[in-house]
Amino acid sequence: AYVNKYIKCQICNQSMTVVRSFKGKVYLKCFSGDSDHNAFLTKDVVNAYIAHTNPTCPQCRGYIKKCGVSKFGLWVMCENGHYPKADEI
Repeated sequence: AYVNKYIKCQICNQSMTVVRSFKGKVYLKCFSGDSDHNAFLTKDVVNAYIAHTNPTCPQCRGYIKKCGVSKFGLWVMCENGHYPKADEI
């Protein structure tokens, strides 16, 4: 809901949606008929989401505290040390 409301496509200015690829990667996609634009789910977008909505961990219900990027991709961490997937929060 946060991404649909606040993140817009750079080409057609329509809402973007969080999508998971068949390889498990999470990205943003525009489903508008005018463009078929894809964008990376960045650390800035996830940190803005964390600050705005204060999400909880699906495993332990602790608050999500950090987001970062490693050589394996985007990661998020809760206050109890769990690493849920970005599209699970």
